[in-house]
Amino acid sequence: MNVSLLHFLSCTGLVLVGSALLEAEEPLTIGGVHGGLVVQVGADESDAAARLSRTGRYLIHLLDIASSTVEKAQKSLRSDGIYGLASAEALAAPGHLPYAENVVNAVMLQSLGEMPLSEVFRILTPGGALLVAPSIGLK
Repeated sequence: MNVSLLHFLSCTGLVLVGSALLEAEEPLTIGGVHGGLVVQVGADESDAAARLSRTGRYLIHLLDIASSTVEKAQKSLRSDGIYGLASAEALAAPGHLPYAENVVNAVMLQSLGEMPLSEVFRILTPGGALLVAPSIGLK
């Protein structure tokens, strides 16, 4: 990750961490964000979304470009009894997130695909949190 991105993150209040953040004991938070709308880009893994939604403080929206992955996530969330607090949907446009500017409290990136990082920053609220899976390998 380059220095300018780190400087931007520190100035905006964003938190960039690996997946270990969600290993903390209750009360479960995301980088200092204690509730609100959380978007997870990449729906291969829905365990973190399930844990967060069970707190009752987060509304989780999982997004993925693959409809088969979305269907699998939907089934998992339904079987966990949390569909509604957490939902999964296919991305209509791979490079665009379906939200207005500054509306999402936290973004969990499991997969970036064709999504420009600037699109992720566009939807985050000031002081919002950005969690990046180590497998993405931002430079």
